[in-house]
This record gives sequence, C-alpha cells and structure tokens, in this order.
Amino acid sequence: MRTRRLGALALALILTGQACSGSSMGSTSRARPITQSEASHLADALLKNHDAGGAALVATVPFGVATFTLRGNVDWANHVGRVTVESKLSSGKVAPPRDLVWNPDVVFEEVPGLAEALVAEGRPPARWVARTFDPSTSSLHLILRLIDTASSIQRDNPVLLMSNGTTWVKRTTIDGTPVDVFRQKRTTSYVGRSDGRLHRLDASLAATRSTASVTFSDFGPRVIEVPNDPDIVALDQVRELYRKLVGS
Repeated sequence: MRTRRLGALALALILTGQACSGSSMGSTSRARPITQSEASHLADALLKNHDAGGAALVATVPFGVATFTLRGNVDWANHVGRVTVESKLSSGKVAPPRDLVWNPDVVFEEVPGLAEALVAEGRPPARWVARTFDPSTSSLHLILRLIDTASSIQRDNPVLLMSNGTTWVKRTTIDGTPVDVFRQKRTTSYVGRSDGRLHRLDASLAATRSTASVTFSDFGPRVIEVPNDPDIVALDQVRELYRKLVGS
C-alpha cells in the first residue's frame, strides 16, 4: 500500500472555491492570526491522527439537491476506509443506504439489487461495483480523499501555517473534547487541546458551493473489511445496470 505525505496545506490544495463562511462556525469570536505556539500545535495534528492509526467518522455533505451522510471507519495506517452512505433528497425522499470501501486506487460500491439483476441477465452475481478512485470527477470521491488526508506521516511546517494566513477562531468542544478552531483558506480545523488530534474538519467545495463537515472519534487502529472476488464487477461491465439501479 502506498504511503502518502499529505499535510494540512495539502488539504487545502485538493479543494477549490471560497473559504468556509463564518456562519458555519457558529462563533461570535473575532479571528486573529495564530501564534507560534498555536502554529506548532496545529502542525502536529495530522501526524497525531496518523499515530492513532484510525478513527470512527461521520461526514455530512450537502450536494444541492441532496445531503449525503457517511458513517464508518478509516484506517489511516493503510489508507483504507469503509462507510455507509445515506442520502436524503431535498424533496424528503431517502435513498437506500449503500456501503463504500476505498483505497488510494479503487472505490468499491455496494449496489442493492445488482446481484439479482445480473442473474436475470444470465450473468454471475456480484454485489460490489469497482471504479477508479478519481476525486477530480466525483465530489463523493473528493470527500473520501479528504478523510484519508486527515492524517500524515510527518508534521506540517508551522512557519508556513503562519505565513499563509491561518487564523485562530475560538475554543469550543467536539463530542465533549475541548478543541481550538483554526481557519485556513478553504478548511477549518478543530484540534484537541489535550490530545492534539484533528477532531473535525470543515471544507468548502466549489463544485457544490457547500461545506462538507467530517468529525472523527474513537481514535485507534482499525481493520477494514474489504470486498473479495468473485463478488466484484468493474463499472464498465455493468454501467447500464448501475445507472438504472443507482440513478447516475
């Protein structure tokens, strides 16, 4: 498995668009430039996440006509994750939940009804569709990349964090954990005051003009169950069925 060196600055580079709005913070505090001590604290956050090995996560992603909620786990040590995706349309309709498993190269998507549809066509059954991991063309894949890049094998450069206009916003709590809140151009980081880990990340998405929020908890090593052959089929082999069943 590839090991990536992606720090807090890289989180901003994989996103495009405007910075998170102040309203998403829910704070009346006045932002100010970070101090040298705060920059050092923020610089350690992604490394501390990596050292933890993994975490449980909940991500909320508005996509205009629908809001997606991802719940699951990430294994930062091996860059593997598994989440259940729930989607609710603006009309109030709720789509059936489906599981996603990903690594740096492939996203496996569990498609309800796929096995039955394949059998009806006289083909071997499969429950999972494999597609190339491509955050440049999929906003959902971008969120998976964001989850993975919430850890790093090295600390960030605190001098660069200070020179790039990072600000301290406020102190608050995430699931009872006291955190300092730091804002960069396109991301807002909630860093534990005691453990120094990244407990939450808000990121502005230009493609959807919305803010995705990912919260991490229960830090520790994870073992992710991944699909196995012959229960996997490539997207190119079932593209029409996929469109009928998933709607895209």
